[in-house]
Amino acid sequence: MNKLIKITLLFSLCCFYAKPGNAQIENAGELIRGGVGDAQILINEYLRPLGNGFGADLNNGWYYTAKTHKFLGFDLTVSASAATAPSSDETFDVSTLGLQFMRPQDPNNTIAPTIVGDDVAGPLLDLVLQNPLTRQDEVVSTLQLPKGTGINYVPAPMIQASVGLPLNTDFILRFFPETEFEKDVGSVKMLGFGVKHSLNQWIPGGSNFPLDLAVLAGVTTLQTQADLDVAPDQTAIPSGASYDNQKVKVEANAFTFNLLASKKLAIFTLFGGIGIETSSLDLNLTGTYPATSIETNLASPNFGKTIIDDLEDPVALSFTGPNKMRASIGLRLDFYLLSAYASYTMADYPGVTLGAAVHLR
Repeated sequence: MNKLIKITLLFSLCCFYAKPGNAQIENAGELIRGGVGDAQILINEYLRPLGNGFGADLNNGWYYTAKTHKFLGFDLTVSASAATAPSSDETFDVSTLGLQFMRPQDPNNTIAPTIVGDDVAGPLLDLVLQNPLTRQDEVVSTLQLPKGTGINYVPAPMIQASVGLPLNTDFILRFFPETEFEKDVGSVKMLGFGVKHSLNQWIPGGSNFPLDLAVLAGVTTLQTQADLDVAPDQTAIPSGASYDNQKVKVEANAFTFNLLASKKLAIFTLFGGIGIETSSLDLNLTGTYPATSIETNLASPNFGKTIIDDLEDPVALSFTGPNKMRASIGLRLDFYLLSAYASYTMADYPGVTLGAAVHLR
């Protein structure tokens, strides 16, 4: 059960694997040892597909029909989506990033996996700093870029309920209360709202129109956080600081607006939609983190030696998903008050959604 929770809810920390995924995030966090500037660039490239994929997931699963409920009719839906990253987002080239202090150890090995890339270690990077005594560049530490997960899709679950209001309008609620899991997993909470409004009522003779038509708008916010454990370089002179306050905090936001159409045929309903989507994901590393450096203070007894330079709240990244068109098509199967459905979304990060619902009126 814990593995399922980690896979489906704490996407930012577990990266589709339980503790191994958390270790990958920590490995990415260890890039802080090379300094904030280079670490920001590398972590941004490594995690970018996660932000894009989860933003796409949050915009899926809003509907399985264009038909709205009768007044006070309702449904409760459980679904799971998986957005697939394009192959171009599975790797990045370290040599093109303009890093200041980190250099590929092997100039012929510069291609690194992103978080959705292959489950193989990335290239080794040397942290090169100038020694103030010799005025020569020195390799003071070597870091290895983290592995990918070996999974090129980003999964996400969704629980939502909707109720029929006047004027053939449905109000949709997505909600997951703040829940604390074990320490290496962290906490998660989610809130989302949506409105679906029938267009048939505004079309002359719309009640006899062969298709149900509607518009839908929805917005979702998800927040999660967990502890990290990025340790200092053991070959450097320690600062004596404590690193037990390290956390990774993530907030994902998504919005979509769609024109829907559906057609019921016996126990089957064919449905689809076309619209726009936007998403963003903010990731912050908070707390105290150890960076490897060379002491440049002439008055220090450690002048010219490799030391630990502590950084506070060093990383604040924002990922903005593509603001583009999306189109979905799906099929629903009814069993009295129960339904099962599947849909496919065509977008920059195409996705599949599977769901089940109980509904009335």
